[in-house]
Amino acid sequence: MRKTNQRTITVCTYNPYIPTERVTAYLGRYVTVVGKPTEIRDEGVWYGKRQYRVLLKEDPEGVDGFQHPPARFNIGADRGYLYYPRMMNFCSKCRQSGHKANTCDIVRCHNCNEDGHLAKTCRAAKKCDG
Repeated sequence: MRKTNQRTITVCTYNPYIPTERVTAYLGRYVTVVGKPTEIRDEGVWYGKRQYRVLLKEDPEGVDGFQHPPARFNIGADRGYLYYPRMMNFCSKCRQSGHKANTCDIVRCHNCNEDGHLAKTCRAAKKCDG
């Protein structure tokens, strides 16, 4: 019987040269990675897509009782996104699951993660791995 926290996540990075270990380590913040990822190829050419078998971590405050990784992410200066079946709605403004940006009232800085201002007006030093 399949566990409800088991998922197959497709991770797409705009820079295909990001080491798999860095992507796996990033995912490990949010999920338990099971096994090695598979590189997805289009007619034999790899474009930076990887598939991971993962277990979502329990989170009693999560929308469905699980912690979900953010749909869009940065690993250093490199950007990417991920998707999977039964994925929760994800807000690109506050980076929380359960709703979308067009219904979000929160103003949050993506640099310092503080509420009340945006990254373009942030006075803190620029941060990576957000």
